[in-house]
Amino acid sequence: MILTVDIGGTKTRLATFNADGGIAHEVKFATLRDTNQFVNLLASTARSDFPDAQAVVVGAAGLFENGVIKSYSKLGWRDFSIVTELQKLLPGIPIWLENDCNLGALGAFSLYTPPHGVVCI
Repeated sequence: MILTVDIGGTKTRLATFNADGGIAHEVKFATLRDTNQFVNLLASTARSDFPDAQAVVVGAAGLFENGVIKSYSKLGWRDFSIVTELQKLLPGIPIWLENDCNLGALGAFSLYTPPHGVVCI
């Protein structure tokens, strides 16, 4: 199961999805400005509410570089190594960070991709 994380300026949402693209399970909490408190809350929520997660995909606004949130101005985050910090707290689970708009587009595309490997150009 892939756990998706959407870090917003006011709330963070963790969710898994069923085969039809609907939400299977979801948890929300206020996004904390303190990065240490935030990453600890995120990891503990992932462990307790999504114990079967085999991978984590994190989406957020801002500027990123190699798993580091270089700037998320709404939260005042700078040079936050979120992937490294999560890997320490969730060992053995692959973690990816991507811009939330890019992930939204990818998710929408995957819902409308024709079956049986047909590619539309």
